[in-house]
This record gives sequence, C-alpha cells and structure tokens, in this order.
Amino acid sequence: MVEVFGIALGVIIITILRLAVPFTIFRWPLWGGIASAVLDSVDIIIIYLMDLGDFKNYHGTDKILDTYFLVFMAVYSWKRWKGLEQRISLALFGWRMIGFVLFEITGTRWLLLVFPNLFLWWWVFVAWRNKFKPAWEVTNRRAGIILAVMIGPKLLQETILHIWQLHPVTIMQDFFTDIWNGLVG
Repeated sequence: MVEVFGIALGVIIITILRLAVPFTIFRWPLWGGIASAVLDSVDIIIIYLMDLGDFKNYHGTDKILDTYFLVFMAVYSWKRWKGLEQRISLALFGWRMIGFVLFEITGTRWLLLVFPNLFLWWWVFVAWRNKFKPAWEVTNRRAGIILAVMIGPKLLQETILHIWQLHPVTIMQDFFTDIWNGLVG
C-alpha cells in the first residue's frame, strides 16, 4: 500500500480532486455541479481501481467532502439566483443540513427519508434551466410539480443506500475491476 504521512495515496488524490472540482461551480455552474456530484459517486471506485491503498477510513472524509461541495452549491445559489429558485434551494440545503446533523448525532437511518437530499437534484435542475431554458419561469406550481417528481426516485435511492444498505458502488467496483483486469491482465 502506498501511503503519504500514513494516508493512502489514492485517498489523497481523490481528496485533492474533491476539494478542487467544486471551485468550477462558480465558473461553469451546471458542469461544475455535475462534475462534483459524479466525483462524489465514483470516488471509492477510482480509489479502488488506482490500487494505491485502501479506503477503510474514507467514510468520514467522504461525508465532509459531500457537505463541502454542497456548500459551494448553496453559496452559488445564494449569490447568483433570485426569487423562488433561490428560496427553494436554500430551504432544501438547510433541510438537508438539519437531517445530516441529526443523523450524525443519532445514527438513526430513517431520518434520511425524512431529510432526503433534494437540494442537489433541485440545484442541478435550476442550473440546467438557467443554461438551456433561461426564459422558462419556475412558478410555485411548476416548482411543486418538479419537487414531487424528484421525491419518489430520491426516496427510493435513500431507502436502497441507507435503509436496506445495499451498495451499488460495490457492484460497480466488481464490474469495473473485471473490465480493468480484462484490459491490463
């Protein structure tokens, strides 16, 4: 295992990437936000594929880095968005942070169903709308419909990951490892 100051090199590389990529949100909001979210989703797979150390202690770091990139998104929506989009964004961010803190204090997994991370999905939607359909107005009715459509898949995701504790990442790791091993022997 390759380590620097007792930390696996793979974890260091991913942590540097996860600290740097959210800065792109301020230059390219949609693409920076998507890149941050994708990196969050595949970070463990990348660490595993790089084979530069294990990530057994990465869970706590991952939670901090998740919050870190969400703060960038919240700051962006606070500074650059107006009206309903901004209010919903900041309310969803606050709701997520309350849930995150309560979960960390209690360890009660069902709280993640009460406080799902709709903030990320809402934020990406508004960033997409701003880039591709800026004239399309988000009204109260439209916002309600959009959030209603988002909540079902999000609750399913939270249930799979946090209630049932099925980890698609492990399945993806095995899949990509098989591909990688097939390519490099």
